[in-house]
Amino acid sequence: MSHFYGSIQGNRGAATRGGTKTSGYHTIASSWDGAIEVKLSYNPKTDKNHYVIYQSKWHGKGVEQPITSGIIGEDRCYAEYNKGYDDGYRDAMGECKDAWTSESI
Repeated sequence: MSHFYGSIQGNRGAATRGGTKTSGYHTIASSWDGAIEVKLSYNPKTDKNHYVIYQSKWHGKGVEQPITSGIIGEDRCYAEYNKGYDDGYRDAMGECKDAWTSESI
């Protein structure tokens, strides 16, 4: 059974794909100007599902640039130590935590 699930819609209709905790889920949506990639993964240390969204090159065009990341279903917070990218979440007490280690940041 899939742990992650995605769907797309294009000129040939709809398609769906799934991913497991081990395989994760990776999708690319592209144009002739570049692409947007989404990666979903499971972290067994924190028992959380993570996402990373970034721009990437497509056939030599575009840029390699992170857009955002975090934990699926949880509020994000700004993680200044991580080069300005969102890579944290707020716990039940409102404290900013690292998305991968759950340590306070």
